[in-house]
Formats: sequence, structure tokens, C-alpha cells
Amino acid sequence: MSLSEKLSRRIDLFRDEVEQWQDAHAEAMACLDLQDTLAFGLSVYHQIAGAESAWYASVDAGQIPFDETEETAFGQLSALWLLPCDRLLAKVQRFEDAGFHVEGATEFRSVAEQARSSAWTGPLSSEANERIQRFQSLTATELKSLAERHPPPTAWFDEPELSAP
Repeated sequence: MSLSEKLSRRIDLFRDEVEQWQDAHAEAMACLDLQDTLAFGLSVYHQIAGAESAWYASVDAGQIPFDETEETAFGQLSALWLLPCDRLLAKVQRFEDAGFHVEGATEFRSVAEQARSSAWTGPLSSEANERIQRFQSLTATELKSLAERHPPPTAWFDEPELSAP
């Protein structure tokens, strides 16, 4: 084999290495995007669960009357939240099968199971169906932009301050 043939083979190997690196980099970036989406989904779920918990606490304390419509609305919110979850969980599994650690995946799976147990199983309103169609038509870039524009309020997760006795 001539020197030029050896060098040509090395150039081919070098090009292959660059292509593999670019593919690996693209996969890693896609995994980071998925983690961002999971974090956004978790924050939305925690907002729903927190609002529901606060509502039930107010009902239990006798501060507000029980309203079946409001209870159903929380179940519908859980059902709406679950709509993209199977698709996300399939992507999580694909990345994990490829050897990636997907931050937030364990919590997301747990939360999805919790949401399934409280999700409304009856028919959704026409307004809810319209929201579903709009959400499902969003691209990954639009979803990421939405998550960046609407982070959860910091105070939402703060514990109430206890006054000193």
C-alpha cells in the first residue's frame, strides 16, 4: 500500500470519527432538551398537585364548600397533563437504552403514575380538546420556548412562613 493510500485511509477514518462525534454530540444535546422538557412537565404537574392539595385543604378546613365541578376540573387537568407523557416516556426509554442517564426520569415516571390515578376518565370539554390539539401541534422548539417563557413561580413551592409565638 502506498503512502498516499495509507494517508487516504487515515483521512477516511478521521472523517468517520468526526461524523460519529457529531452524531454523539447531537444525541447528547437532544437528551439535554428532553431533560428540560421533563423538568418543565414536572413543574407543571407540581403546580397542579399543589393547587389541588390547597383546594382540598381549604375544603377540609371548612373555608370553602366542596364543589364537584372543581374536583372534576383537577382530574381533567391531570388527564390533560398526561397526554404527552407516553411519548416523552418512550423517548426517555430510548435514551436510557442508549446508555444515557436522563435526569428527572425516575421522578417523571412516578409523577405520571400519580397523575394516572387521579386523572379524569370521562369526556373532556370542547375547550380542553382544543387545548390538546394546539399543544400536540407544537414543535420541540416551540415547547422549549414555552417552557422558558413560563417558568413556575418561585413562591409556588415555598413553605408558608410560620409566625413566631
